[in-house]
Amino acid sequence: MDNYILKMSGISKSFYGVRVLNNAQLNVKAGEVHVLLGENGAGKSTLIKILAAAYKKEEGNITLDGQNVEFKTPKEAIDNGISVIYQEFNLNPYVSIYENIYLGNEYLKHGLIDKKTAIKEAKKYMDLIGLNVKPTTLVSELSVAQKQMVEIAKAISSKVKILVLDEPTAAITDKETERLFEIVRDLKSKGVGIIYISHRMSELFEIGDRCSIMRDGEYVTTVNLKDTNVDELTKLMVGRKVCFDKITNPYIDTSKVVLEVKNLYYKNLLKNINLKLRKGEILGVAGIVGAGRTELAKCIIGAYKTSQGKVILNGEVLKGNSIVETIDKGIVYLSEDRKDEGLVLMHPITDNIALPNLKKFGSCF
Repeated sequence: MDNYILKMSGISKSFYGVRVLNNAQLNVKAGEVHVLLGENGAGKSTLIKILAAAYKKEEGNITLDGQNVEFKTPKEAIDNGISVIYQEFNLNPYVSIYENIYLGNEYLKHGLIDKKTAIKEAKKYMDLIGLNVKPTTLVSELSVAQKQMVEIAKAISSKVKILVLDEPTAAITDKETERLFEIVRDLKSKGVGIIYISHRMSELFEIGDRCSIMRDGEYVTTVNLKDTNVDELTKLMVGRKVCFDKITNPYIDTSKVVLEVKNLYYKNLLKNINLKLRKGEILGVAGIVGAGRTELAKCIIGAYKTSQGKVILNGEVLKGNSIVETIDKGIVYLSEDRKDEGLVLMHPITDNIALPNLKKFGSCF
């Protein structure tokens, strides 16, 4: 008898007549980290949303603990031990951390919410993952990395059987990642089945046991990570051999500086920042969470007002503190938090695309 805690077989799903999953499968053992790997659009998120009852499958079977299940709502899936941490946060920004952790699973006393117990219990899970803020802090006041940690605390606070981590380390530091892996290993020892989705290959080999590969909505194969390597996994993902040799960028003009930051200061976060971006160049800005990368970007685009320093575009010093000016001059910023800062979710795609250039589409602006 196998020790699979979860079996998904023959799963198919279409959207508006387009087949996005075709006979997909996923089998997870109790006490293992099972990596789900595939390119963007391979169907990983759709498969997970079917497991969590966010989407309804058209064909196939799901077995949990040896029993066929057909969850009608996400709440029913959660109550049966399915916990998913999505790339997009599912938090209420207008209430506190502890209220988010126990949302839908509140502590009650004499028919009323037991706030004191909820705060005390939430603090235990926050300490466990190293989230060092007050449980009463509003989620809207947290950084992207801290919101991710709240999601993790929320997931492990329930009696979880299957924990799905969808790109969980994308917004947290190496230290926080190490702590997350400790938590994952602890959950493994308790028999929890963990589905881990990430494009960071080094992580997969560090934390994963087996790996299922998907391509174009279909299941390809499952391999033991100790018996494979990055090249083989990449080939299985894309269906061909991929070359990782570094190619010289022929478009760089070292004599032409298009953007320069000189002696830039911002509050106590940025001190004497200097950089030069040359024509045709891709310039990386690296650092752990809290190092000031986002603040630097927002100073460059004029979203934050610098206390000292200059931003020079094609030899012209920008006025600063003016997003309109930077857009007009061709500087574009893609926020790390697309949902809250990059898009107006209640407006259609056309409005969002036109938003930075409204003057081109009407005479009233």
